[in-house]
This record gives sequence, C-alpha cells and structure tokens, in this order.
Amino acid sequence: MAESVRRLPARRVDRLLVLGDGLRAEMRSVTAEFSVPVAYAFGLTDREGDSCYVPSRMAGRLTGEHLLSLGRRRIAHITGEAADSAATGREQGLPAALAEAGLPPATGTLRDDWSRARGAAACRRLIGSGARFDAVFCGNDQLALGAESVLRESGRRVPDDVALVGVDNWEYVIGGPSTRHLTTVDTGLAALGAAAAAQVADGRDAPGTHAHPCTLVVGATTAGPGPEG
Repeated sequence: MAESVRRLPARRVDRLLVLGDGLRAEMRSVTAEFSVPVAYAFGLTDREGDSCYVPSRMAGRLTGEHLLSLGRRRIAHITGEAADSAATGREQGLPAALAEAGLPPATGTLRDDWSRARGAAACRRLIGSGARFDAVFCGNDQLALGAESVLRESGRRVPDDVALVGVDNWEYVIGGPSTRHLTTVDTGLAALGAAAAAQVADGRDAPGTHAHPCTLVVGATTAGPGPEG
C-alpha cells in the first residue's frame, strides 16, 4: 500500500477514502501525508485522531437482550481469539446484559478462529464440557453455522432446545433475504461505508472513531417456544 499512497499526491487527489479489512489489526495511517480530507472505513489506524468508521460494539448486548426476552437463561459464547479486537468488541455487552438479569454465562467463552470448522469444534467442546446451555451466541455467522451442524448432530433441536445467534448477516450478502435462516447481528457495513464516503465527498474533517449502529435480524434459529425448566 505504501507505494500506492506515494503516487496519489501526484494525481492531485482531493479526497481519500481508505477501506480496511476488519479490526484484527490497526491500519497504518496515511493522513499526515495528505492535505485533503481522509477517512477510513471498517478499520482503525495507528494514529490518534484519524477519522475511522467502524461497527458499533453493541452486538453482544443486542443478542443478550434478545435471547433473554425469549426466556433463555443459560447463554454460551463462541468467538474469535482474544487478541482479535473484532471478537472482543462483539462480545462486549453480553456479560452486562446477563448480569443485569442476575445471570452468569453458561460457561467460559470458547475462542478459536472464525471458520465454520472451528465453530463446529468449539461447539463439540461446549457439549463435551457438560455445561447446561439453552442458547449460543457466536461471534460471526460462520462460527454459528458450524455450531448449528454439531447441535443438530447431537440431537438438539434449533431453536427449540438451543437458540443460536451469529454476527454479519452473511447469508443475506451471499444470497439475499430468501436464503437467510440464522438470527444474526447486521453490522451495517454498507451504511458505514456510505457515511465515510459522504464525509470525504463533502470535504469535511471528522476526527475520531465513529461507531455505526448495528441491528438484530431475527431468523429461524431463535424462533420457537424454548426449552422448559
């Protein structure tokens, strides 16, 4: 990226929008190399005061409140590694929602990478631990799909026995609303990018981190009466 950035001033760039690939690691800031408005979408930089547009860290609270409203009381969590700020950000709010209801987590957080295979492996560990749980919140949809396959293999009905929530609304991105079955948290990346683009298009400087709202999309994996007892 460094070589590409060095070439841009010669092209008389008067606005710059930098697209990140997530929150796993900070992007190198290029703001000081330009005298024009610069914004970063879907990523944080290594420079304080840059204009960064990122998803809200409300996924955990939205999920917790939704599951609690359905009568779920033993909620487990499967997510990415602790060093991944996307994983920790998506988790935030779930412990608080449970604590406000006077409930502990069903078990400690199970951490791995973001793949479907690792979601399945983590769910096997969860089942093997003997912990009682009636809901699982997964840090992304791939983890949730992996967990779902293991829950069904184990004879647990989704959502009757175990409710399941992911993050990303990836089924909608891939196939549209007719393919969606997961309950998931949509991080609103399209609107987030549009907000960042609007800032630079308007020629505005807007220093700081701008957390864009996320929304819960209810699907078949939390519909149902829930387990008794």
